[in-house]
Amino acid sequence: MLRKFIGLLSGVIAFTAVFSFSSETARSVVAQPAPQVVILWHNASGPALDGLHWIINQYQTSHPDIQIVARYIDGDLQTAYLNAFRAQRSPDIFLGESSWAGSLAELNAIISVDARLNDSLTARAYPTAWQTVRYHGETFGIPNSAECLALYYNSSLVGQLPNNFDDLLSKVKGKTPAALNMAYDFYTTAGLYFGLGGRLIDDNDQSLLNVNETLTKYLALLQKSYAANPLTTLLPGAVPTMSDTPFRLGQSAYLIDGNWKLADLDRYLNLHLRVAMLPEISNGHPWQPLVGTKAFFLSANSDRLDAAFDFATYALDRVPQTVTAALGELPPVNLNARVDNTLLMTFTKQCSAGQAISPSPKLTAYWRALDHATFAVTVNGEAPDITAISAINQITVQSITATPQP
Repeated sequence: MLRKFIGLLSGVIAFTAVFSFSSETARSVVAQPAPQVVILWHNASGPALDGLHWIINQYQTSHPDIQIVARYIDGDLQTAYLNAFRAQRSPDIFLGESSWAGSLAELNAIISVDARLNDSLTARAYPTAWQTVRYHGETFGIPNSAECLALYYNSSLVGQLPNNFDDLLSKVKGKTPAALNMAYDFYTTAGLYFGLGGRLIDDNDQSLLNVNETLTKYLALLQKSYAANPLTTLLPGAVPTMSDTPFRLGQSAYLIDGNWKLADLDRYLNLHLRVAMLPEISNGHPWQPLVGTKAFFLSANSDRLDAAFDFATYALDRVPQTVTAALGELPPVNLNARVDNTLLMTFTKQCSAGQAISPSPKLTAYWRALDHATFAVTVNGEAPDITAISAINQITVQSITATPQP
């Protein structure tokens, strides 16, 4: 009887084991859904690439159903994207310059993201960052990091910071070599124009330069600044340029330049390098430098738009933006991000208080004419009011004769 019970028990155990093994085997061969693959193109390198890789890896950890495949594009990313788009082989998403938004939108190569945005998402970046990717009233990208100019200074040569623009000029007037290293082109000095209340175009690309009073005031400021702090290095026939070599060598007290110079300058000046907000032009008129962003754009050819958009907006969260600053060494666009580098934090604040660069393709004519105007009033010493009228006329002619992009 006992022998029969043991035999029966052995049979049950064997059956159970076989059944269990069969069940586990059956479960193991059930196909798991493959992750949705999102193709991302970029041209990030160095620290910026390290930051991007961290964000991708962290996103995939929390989103195992989505795989971000990043591809570095060597050379002209915008042209590479357009060629791929026309051949129906474009990526789902790419990280590019905010200034591309207008021309790509005109070609219907990227999509508006307004329908996918909400108040919670837009609150992750400051308004100026969003303005860099707005064209004709629509939002065509998701900003990720910013770039702008600020005031570098050498703490071993500067005691008290200038209170305003006139104070800055008084501190550098007549110094040899020039105590303020600043290029006198429109990009570098545009913050003076915008700080005075100037504008270039409206939301419909119509010129706002029909009244030249503000433009004249801006050009007069440049003439005054150049007289106090003339450049000694010029490119023949070009706009006034300068080298930052005197500042890097500790000979100049101030430099107005972008955050992209931060790592290089830090290697030279180390503990003496400081960054400050650009001084006020006058009471109630802040210096508002031009601000651009690196932004994610969604391809109009993609059938994975939801996943691509989710990744781009994830990159706007506080933690990824903290990594953008820490690893990527870039000013984040989320002001809740932690920025331990005090120099980079100053750039972050300056960018948030700056003037967004419009992505309108029509601005090419403005840049060219205004660069000529800055050269005319500084190097050539021409009258600001006459130069302003000439610049406006030049922009009008160039805008009319400009050849549309194919």
